[in-house]
Amino acid sequence: MSEKRATEEKPIYMRPDRIAALYAVTVNTVRNWIVKGVPKRGRTVKLRAIRVGRMWRIPCEAWEEFLEALNGAPVVTAESAAERRREDEEAGKRLDEWLGPVRDKRMAKKV
Repeated sequence: MSEKRATEEKPIYMRPDRIAALYAVTVNTVRNWIVKGVPKRGRTVKLRAIRVGRMWRIPCEAWEEFLEALNGAPVVTAESAAERRREDEEAGKRLDEWLGPVRDKRMAKKV
């Protein structure tokens, strides 16, 4: 069980080459985001990263924060979109249970 759970969890850190591949940019671009940053509305937004020897590691939450700072809106991941869809479906079911008789009468009048 713990082995399966470990493989399902998101990685804690990402490598610059992984981000570069996912977002169709070069590894040097990702490194520049870490070292120099990106100018945005009169300030510089840098990608927070940890240097391990000669290698960079980017915490997943730092990547999401970087995208939020650049885009001005929270990043919607597939995981959060699926969770939101699930919550919407549950809310719809509860609403159907609560409005069931009323909604059925309204629909009958329209038809």
